[in-house]
Amino acid sequence: MKIFSSFLFLISSLFDEGGAQQCPDYQLGQQCDEQCSDRFFDCRNNCNDHLCENKCLTDFGECVSDCPCGQNCPNGCSGCPHPLCSCDNLETDYEFQQCKVTALQEFDSCAMNCLNNWYCIDACYKKDIQDGFSKCKCFDDIPSVEDDKDHLTLLGTALDNYYDNYFEMGYATHTDGIFQEDRFYNRPNFSLYDTVSAIFKDSVYIFGAELNGYGPYDARAIQMVNGCEITKLSSTLLREVDNRAGIVSTSDGVYTCFRGYDYKWCQLFDGSSTQLINHTTRHDHEFGCMAELNGNPTAIGGDGGSYVETLRSSGWTEITRHIINPEKSGCTTVGNNIVTIGGRSDEQGMSSKLSY
Repeated sequence: MKIFSSFLFLISSLFDEGGAQQCPDYQLGQQCDEQCSDRFFDCRNNCNDHLCENKCLTDFGECVSDCPCGQNCPNGCSGCPHPLCSCDNLETDYEFQQCKVTALQEFDSCAMNCLNNWYCIDACYKKDIQDGFSKCKCFDDIPSVEDDKDHLTLLGTALDNYYDNYFEMGYATHTDGIFQEDRFYNRPNFSLYDTVSAIFKDSVYIFGAELNGYGPYDARAIQMVNGCEITKLSSTLLREVDNRAGIVSTSDGVYTCFRGYDYKWCQLFDGSSTQLINHTTRHDHEFGCMAELNGNPTAIGGDGGSYVETLRSSGWTEITRHIINPEKSGCTTVGNNIVTIGGRSDEQGMSSKLSY
């Protein structure tokens, strides 16, 4: 009994349960400990004296110490020479194969609940296959994928060429202009028609809705992309917006501006609530565009002319005029500059493909 008590004490001292669970190869360490325990009991059962039992106990201590997550291998299989950490003969390695089977079973269960939603299936793949396999020994790090900044997701409700039928659209594309893949999000029909959107703190927000699928017309609605769904928030804007409004995201939140009223106002959504900005622009910027300049929301062009105004703590300041007045153009921040793309020139009364 003294020997057995010493054995139990040795297990607890060599294999600290709290610390070991933080080890990256905890499951493999447990498997190794069980093998050491089996060898110890086989050894002790064949002993006829205390010297033999003490030898079995010493061998057990050395065995456990050499296990992944043991005293000699505190970082799991990293730098550990234990045979269980070997990547040889993986086709017959039970622990390795069982780890893969578990990940595949979890993926199958997740994907079966996705129906025809590719985005959902992709999320299952990343969670269960990539993350699951990465927990199996001998797998390299998850291969890096192309940066998300090279991809663009387009979602919306559009009208056909005859302007009498609405249809839903959603796909991801790439800056190379070649890649295109459908994207599916659970959302009410027509909930994106006539809206504007922006990214704030890694979340996609959608503002306004002419045909929103939630009931009555509500151009003050705020929606959010949440996993595979687009859901309506309880919070709303103070003023109505549609796809003719100006919009820009800064570190303060999302500004939506210049739609209706006097076309010189802005409101700020900070992720939870909306406030009306006390200052107004000097010029009408409806049909203009907005971007960030030196951290400040900046309005370019519109019905009031080619004026460029930026919002500082003291109010809106006119800083320059655009070469043309690119109504209905797109604009974005590149470094410390703003680039405008396309639009309709009020000088020529025609669409432009130029960038400035």
